[in-house]
Amino acid sequence: MTETQTRKGWLAGVGVALGAAAVILAARISFSIPGTDVLQTGQTLAVVLCGALLGARYGTAAILVYLGLGAVGAPVFADGASGFSHLTGSTSGFLFGFLVAAWMTGALRDAGRLDPWRDALIGLVAAHGVILGLGWARLVLVPSLSLATAFTAGVAPFISGALVKSALGVGVIWAAERFGRPRLEREEELDDDPMD
Repeated sequence: MTETQTRKGWLAGVGVALGAAAVILAARISFSIPGTDVLQTGQTLAVVLCGALLGARYGTAAILVYLGLGAVGAPVFADGASGFSHLTGSTSGFLFGFLVAAWMTGALRDAGRLDPWRDALIGLVAAHGVILGLGWARLVLVPSLSLATAFTAGVAPFISGALVKSALGVGVIWAAERFGRPRLEREEELDDDPMD
């Protein structure tokens, strides 16, 4: 293994660890959206940014680390919850939605589709939609919940927050591109330099 490959491996590992840590910390941040009394967390913003800033491979890996930590008992899920049962329970759709959303925004980034403001906003809104959609799909399997009840309880209160967080995410992506792309990306460009 060359020195450059070793450095890239370390940078990738640090990126994945920081991404997982960001999701854990963002779950502790809560705020209210005018017009709703349901508190929002910063968790889904951190999830979609994992993919948008780290790419599909490392962004998805960060979410896998996060889910793995929660599954083995670390109190990293919403409200400090933990345990494997959360990956099979009524809200597991949201957690698996995290995986899909991180991969989705990462794939868009890797394809160069998150640069313009409009495309980035559409991508982040769609990723939030995936999280809410998969969460809703799992909630409707609860015998006591109808489609409408599951939507009213588990999706509708979070739509406005998803839009706000998507807009904030676009700003973070812009700042990351404007003030310095991730070092890992620069390392990859150096490896591809034909002058080497």
